[in-house]
This record gives sequence, C-alpha cells and structure tokens, in this order.
Amino acid sequence: MMILDTFKDMIRRLFRRGTDKSDSDEREHTDDVRNYLRTSGINLTAVTAKRLATMTVMDSSLIVVGDNKRSTYIGGVMAELWANARKITALSYGTGGCALVPYVEGGKIYTSIIPKDRFFITKSQGTDIVGATIIADICRKNSSRYVRLTEYTLENGSCIIRNRAAKDGSPCDLAMIDKWADIREEIRIGNVNRLLLAYLRNPCGHEQVDDLYGVPLTRGAEDLITQAEECINQVKKEFKHKSIKVFADSSLFDENDHLNTEVYKKTRNTGAISGPNATGAFFEVFDPAFRDTSLYNRLNQLFSEIEIFIGVDRGVLTDPVSEYSTATGIRRSNVNTFAQISAMRKQWEKAAAELAYTYDVFCNAFGLVSPGEQTVQFDWDYSLIESSAEAWQQLKEAKTMGAVRTAELRNFIYPSETMEESQMAVEEIAASEPSLSTLLGE
Repeated sequence: MMILDTFKDMIRRLFRRGTDKSDSDEREHTDDVRNYLRTSGINLTAVTAKRLATMTVMDSSLIVVGDNKRSTYIGGVMAELWANARKITALSYGTGGCALVPYVEGGKIYTSIIPKDRFFITKSQGTDIVGATIIADICRKNSSRYVRLTEYTLENGSCIIRNRAAKDGSPCDLAMIDKWADIREEIRIGNVNRLLLAYLRNPCGHEQVDDLYGVPLTRGAEDLITQAEECINQVKKEFKHKSIKVFADSSLFDENDHLNTEVYKKTRNTGAISGPNATGAFFEVFDPAFRDTSLYNRLNQLFSEIEIFIGVDRGVLTDPVSEYSTATGIRRSNVNTFAQISAMRKQWEKAAAELAYTYDVFCNAFGLVSPGEQTVQFDWDYSLIESSAEAWQQLKEAKTMGAVRTAELRNFIYPSETMEESQMAVEEIAASEPSLSTLLGE
C-alpha cells in the first residue's frame, strides 16, 4: 500500500476531518515537490528557483529588535531559521510554497520546514489558513511504515495541537516508535488568535493560481523547459561524439614512418620550417564548430522564453545585461525580476511576523524565557536595482547636509552590522583618531 496516496484517508480516519485537497490536487502537489527535488539530469525548475532565491535573500538580514531576554531569545531562533532562508525561499519558488512549523523539544524552540505535499489545509477563511494538518514524520520499522501526523485547529481562542500516528495507514499508538514516545497527544494553548505556524507561499504564478497552496514559478512553462533540457542534452552529445583530429606533415617522418627527430626539434624550436614535402604548417588541428553556435543560440533563446513566461528579466537563466551603468538603466533592466522578488519578500515579512508571534506564545506556554517586547525587522538588499556608486555618493552628500549620520555611511559599507554596532564603531574610531578641532578643544 502506497502511504503517499493515503494521507487524506489517514487524516479523515485519525482526526475525523476532511481537507480541501482533491485527489488530483494531492497528486499534483506530490509531483511538484518530486519535480523540484529531482536530481537526474539538469533541473531547470530547481535552477531557476535557486537563482531567484539567491536574488531575494542575498545580502539581506532579519533581526529582532528589543532590549530584553525574550527578544534576544527569539532573535536567536530567527537567526537559525534565516540561515536556511535561501533553501526555504527556493523550495517555495520551486514547489509553490512550504510551511514553517515551530515546535518545542528539550526546552528549546525549533522550526520544521514542511514541503507542500505534506501540508493539508483543513479549514480556511478567505486567504487565511485557520486549520491544517501536517505529515510530521515518516519512518520504517520492520516491514511496516509509520506516519506521524499533527493537526492544528483554532477553537474558542485556543490553538489545539493534536498528534496521532498510523501504521500502514491504520491508527496506532505513538509509543510504537521510540522517538515519538514522549510526544504529547494533545496540547492546548489559550489566548491566541491564529494558527501557531506560518506558510511561505510563492506569490509568482502564471495564470494558474492556487490561492492557498501556491504553484511553482515555472507552472505552464513545462514544454519550454522540456525543450531546453533536451537542447542541453544535445550539447552534451555533441561534445561526447565530436572527435578532434591532429594532422602532421609527412616531412616529419622518415621512410620507415618513424618520427624524424632532427626535423621535429627544428619545428619545436623555430615553430615552422620548410621541408621537402611541406606545404605549410607542420601541424593542423581539425576541430569544426559547425553545430556549437546553432545549439547555443537555440538554448539561449529557450532560456529567454522561459524568463519571459515566468515574468522576469534577462539575467536569471540568460547572461545578465551589462551595458547599463546608471541607476535608472539598472532599474529598468531588472524591474520585472525585482517585482517578483519584492512579492516574495512581502511573503517573508508576513511569515516572519506569524513565526515571531508563535515563538512568543511558546515562550509563555512552556515558560522558556521571561516576557518582553520585540519587533521583527528586515534589511533588504537593493543592489539589483541600485548603483552602489550612486547610492554611496548620495549618502555622502546627505551627510554633508546633516541628513544622515556617519554611522549610516559605515552601515552601508558593512551591512552585516546593526546600526548600534556601526555607531559604536564610529565612536571608537573617533576616540582613537581625534580630529584637529577636537585636539584644540574647539
């Protein structure tokens, strides 16, 4: 019995609740994830998703602002999550979305990354998810397969988290698997107004839009991707079967077809000489490129069509446009790509707010750390649409006008620093290298 085909049945059997996924939806979501994770051959969906993910989170940071133990603790949990930001973002782009599910183990908060095919919405309100079940774990013992499912529901201002297990699709005790033995079957947390999880949905979809789960960014471009992957395989075959031949002039050999070492030494030392049978160079290489150009032109055209289809500019699969040097030119050449990236960043901001809320609730419910206020902030990188030289010049001019502080200039150079760290560094430099006016007491 194929467990992946019975998740919906298990949810109905264990929790007496249906999901909004049809059988075709479940198969489609499974195919989306498998296609993204495919490692055989070139995987253009994964390549495109990972490149866009890099552009989305590159040189950007997520910080939790606050001056208390709670903010420091939640900041540490967020930092662990953000360390996987590229992986999570690529998974969302490539499959349509993924769930970020916090849990507490050993007195510490962790965050699981749940692919779309293991996430089932059981209740929704508009575009808000107010009930969900996840496939939390799958393992094999002897000849049986065990599945652990976790349900999240909202009831009268409380979030109820229920854990159940199934053996070959039928209900069983959690204790049948040693690592599940200490997991509580039900946790009820009061005074909450949302599910204690987040869903990072891919906001980029071509025409076919799934408002709740999201669709892969390449949905609808499957034919173009197939053609491009076939073209790549053609290029590989071309190089594999193409033979390079080297021809040597007959005057390099004696009457017994042995190398004439005297003549060879002269050709090696002087480059080319005229022998009795020489008609030109002593060596010629036969290496025709009669198909390379057409194949690469075709491949580049297909890459360009895929970029147009998914709504991004050149530079994601094709070579980036390099003739623009001004901020205006850079912005115009990347406006569509940046629009997609901005939409995903908004999804990250929404998900981070929901996770911070969940971390805060867990800190209270499990008594992990003393209460305190905190705020989540993002510092996004805009180099895709900005000229760093022009931005630096603007900052310097603003500094002379008193519109920005020296710490902001330093923070531009060292974006990994917080503004407080930049300010401290500026003060340390000023103290160790006082200006002439400071020395004179002016």
